[in-house]
Amino acid sequence: NPLLNWFPEEDAAPKIAPLVAGFPAFFAHVTPCLGEGPFFGGSEPNYGDFQIFHIVDNLCTLDGGATMTALESTQPALAMWHKAMLQLPAVAAHLAARPQPGSGEVGRSGSIIAKHKVPHARA
Repeated sequence: NPLLNWFPEEDAAPKIAPLVAGFPAFFAHVTPCLGEGPFFGGSEPNYGDFQIFHIVDNLCTLDGGATMTALESTQPALAMWHKAMLQLPAVAAHLAARPQPGSGEVGRSGSIIAKHKVPHARA
């Protein structure tokens, strides 16, 4: 996500709200593809699950998970999908071990993720 890890914070910050505002339309488009779930591929995740998870994980970093939390009441199937993805052993292990925001180990110098431990709550 270049808004998090590539563009300087000053360039990225004003673009975040419009990006986040577009997610309801994205979710409305992908949610019907869940079918019986919990994954887009049915009982097992497929490549598409991981691609969408990457996008959603970036969203959670941008807004602190607020959009996904709101989906629990409006689009419970998508919220269940997200929880199922988080519970996959390899995904959970990756999320626990990956470089963290503000550590200097991820993102271009001056980017939001390089500068802030909690990117969505930056001052």
